[in-house]
Amino acid sequence: MEIRHRVAINSRKDADFFETIKRIGIQFKSLELPGGNNNLIYFDMAESDLNWKEVSKLILNYGASDVMDTFFDDKEIRKAEWLRLVSTFEQGYPQPKLHWPIKQLTYKNVCPKCAVREQAHSMRIAKEPNLGKKSFMSLFWCGEIFGTFEVFEGLRAIDSKGYTPWDVLIHKSEKPSSKVKQLYISAVANSGFINSPDKKSVKCPNCGVVKYYPHMKGVLRLMRSVVLPGTDFLLTHDWFGSGYIAFREILVSNRVAQLILDRGWKGARLKVVELI
Repeated sequence: MEIRHRVAINSRKDADFFETIKRIGIQFKSLELPGGNNNLIYFDMAESDLNWKEVSKLILNYGASDVMDTFFDDKEIRKAEWLRLVSTFEQGYPQPKLHWPIKQLTYKNVCPKCAVREQAHSMRIAKEPNLGKKSFMSLFWCGEIFGTFEVFEGLRAIDSKGYTPWDVLIHKSEKPSSKVKQLYISAVANSGFINSPDKKSVKCPNCGVVKYYPHMKGVLRLMRSVVLPGTDFLLTHDWFGSGYIAFREILVSNRVAQLILDRGWKGARLKVVELI
């Protein structure tokens, strides 16, 4: 397991931080900001890096942007009973884009305050996606995940349980995509998310649902009792996200994870779940 950070600073406002980065030899990228004479400086660093201790103090001192994520190697993934399936390839927006998420044709029972919802109909996209060599994809703002026809052929080959291939509609034509289907999962796991005291959560004043901030650091811990027997796919009982972003984590069994690794499918990552 490796925890990595993407750090971003302002070259002028955080000039001393920037000078330290250059002094210790950190490789960074630069993006010119509006107005000129000012750049966004960003770089990736693992907590195992020898410079991380110094950089982490600078992040706190300067209030720098710090987005973290956790990466597991294949050995850790193959040993885990259950894992999270997380899309790493987003393309396009759910349609109709301007009405998301309150007046969607896809959802029902949408909370107008936090966007917790139920999916009732097929997802809609603006046009056929360009996946390149990717096998999975998702849309911006959404937690649903799509797979190529090859993915569903592979899942059928191992007789995996707990999912349904749902058509993804091209919005204007109303025709199903010829490239992807949604990996639709109806089963929701039992309650049993183990949250750390330092992890933030918000209770919606309208619907009363508690939504946790996305779990990015380390393993996701769940009570063993959350798992329903006889399935390879589950959605977490609990919701994650903030504002209008609301999603349930997609959980997959070890044998589905093995298939994804064996086939070398891209566009999604697997994150270890620890059952307590």
